[in-house]
Amino acid sequence: MTFAARGALAAINLGPAAGKVADSKEDRLGMRITRVHIEGFKRFSHFDLELNPVFNVIVGDNETGKSSVLEAIGLVLTGKYDGRLIQYAIDPYLFNAAIVADYFQKRQNNQNTPSPLVLVEAYLQPDGGGALLGGAQGHEQQQGRRLRRTLADD
Repeated sequence: MTFAARGALAAINLGPAAGKVADSKEDRLGMRITRVHIEGFKRFSHFDLELNPVFNVIVGDNETGKSSVLEAIGLVLTGKYDGRLIQYAIDPYLFNAAIVADYFQKRQNNQNTPSPLVLVEAYLQPDGGGALLGGAQGHEQQQGRRLRRTLADD
């Protein structure tokens, strides 16, 4: 899988909602996604993407996961997949097939193993690059704010 990632996606800007009064400097400036981390989602067992602050493009052959990156970002930002809240849209195809196969193989061999999960994280920074907002603990320590969605067995 090859991603020409001098970033990915086209200028994502999470500014204040229309008609909303800007409460803070970060609201006035908006927020941008600086990094996306995906585990166990569709084709991705583990995937990290650093985004360019100006413009991003995803390039790849068919069925390499370009749309899946966008779906994962949509999932972490909205809590929705395929237009429905994720709790009503859980589908076996959301989970990485190799991870699921490995899980069942280990269970057949009576090995205790955690259930497969999907993890999507988006790291945000104020648009305009000012001072970051403190450390967020995620896959790695990253300055800024982090949004996280996890699909896992309870």
